[in-house]
Amino acid sequence: MMGSSVSSCISSFLIGRLMKCVSRFALFIVGGATYLLVLVFMLVWDPDQGRLWHLVLMAVAVGFARASIATISSTLLGMLFVCQQEAAFGNLCFWQSLGSAAILALGIPQSMCAYHVISIVMCILVFALGMYCLLELRLKREQTPGEKKPEKEAEGKEMTTEMLAIAEPTNNEISID
Repeated sequence: MMGSSVSSCISSFLIGRLMKCVSRFALFIVGGATYLLVLVFMLVWDPDQGRLWHLVLMAVAVGFARASIATISSTLLGMLFVCQQEAAFGNLCFWQSLGSAAILALGIPQSMCAYHVISIVMCILVFALGMYCLLELRLKREQTPGEKKPEKEAEGKEMTTEMLAIAEPTNNEISID
């Protein structure tokens, strides 16, 4: 737990700095791939070996993966809901708490094999990565240079400037520049 928490803390700080020069998408995919690699390693790992460094390495990798996914998800929420950030982050905390409560309340049946639990987590992670990729593609399409919205805003600003120039002529001249 300590290795995961320290790794998560340091990784969150570093990811915040790296986002200035590396895209959100790349960092999110690296975090998701790290998580998938740890889960695959858990599937093939034989815990009877008695070595502790495997557990520490997995904890550090999971801490990095959790930090990257959480940091980038929070950044994305801040970008998507600029005018409603309080509600967006409130909903994020609500759903995280509800998910944790559901896991604690229902628990994982003891009859379920670890292989099945890891497989379910991998499927959910792949689904979440896919949904994030679709969201990034949608955002990229909306932010393309040929987007209509900024042009309309720019045209509107030019029109108001022209209208002001027409409304207030100086020296009996009308200039539409």
